[in-house]
Amino acid sequence: NVEMNFFEKISKVIDYIAATNDNKKMDEKYAVVMGITCYIYKIYREISEKKLQNDISGRILFRTMIESYINLKYIMLQEKEIPDVYNRFKAYGVGKYKLIMAKMREGKYSVTDDAQLHQQIMEGLVNEDMDEAFVNTSFGYFDKTQINKKFIYCNEQMLYEIYYEYGTNFSHGFWGAIRESSMLICDNPTHNYHMVPDYNNEQKLRSIQADCDMLLGKLFELISEYIELPDFYYND
Repeated sequence: NVEMNFFEKISKVIDYIAATNDNKKMDEKYAVVMGITCYIYKIYREISEKKLQNDISGRILFRTMIESYINLKYIMLQEKEIPDVYNRFKAYGVGKYKLIMAKMREGKYSVTDDAQLHQQIMEGLVNEDMDEAFVNTSFGYFDKTQINKKFIYCNEQMLYEIYYEYGTNFSHGFWGAIRESSMLICDNPTHNYHMVPDYNNEQKLRSIQADCDMLLGKLFELISEYIELPDFYYND
């Protein structure tokens, strides 16, 4: 048998989890833990299947994977002190959607019918667990903790100081990321090797595949405290 690569192994673990854990599937904790896990996995899958490992978008997506992982680890660590932390996490996110809906209803902005967000879909999501009148739009529980403090709390300073900060350059379009990804050195010595924009998409970035695998390893180690993983995951 050809040895599975890590992406294939992770995909099979996701299938295994989906087919098991029936005793947990009505729990709020299960919904949030596996919801975030699937979100990270879907990003990882998009990077792998669309071959974005050497692309700008891959780096931006990897930063999102890191932040999602830290949110999950953060709330799992807080569960003992705050038993309803999973409900709070959901309410915080739904409140964010409600704020956008409120702006759309004001009529101040015109959003076209073919825009990526759709008011009726958002209304359905906001009202899914409770009537939106009871959804708190100033739910500041997660805003109150700065992102770098979450990494410290989770003992993941390296993820923040190296990978997250590096990815921030790409998310915000700062010059370091532009220089690395979108500028080339002119090969004409009479031009003193000045920089020129990469109009023809020649510049290739280093692959993020190993970093994605590293993060998924951390993710599955984290959720294994709550979700039983199959034996084949631990086999080389």
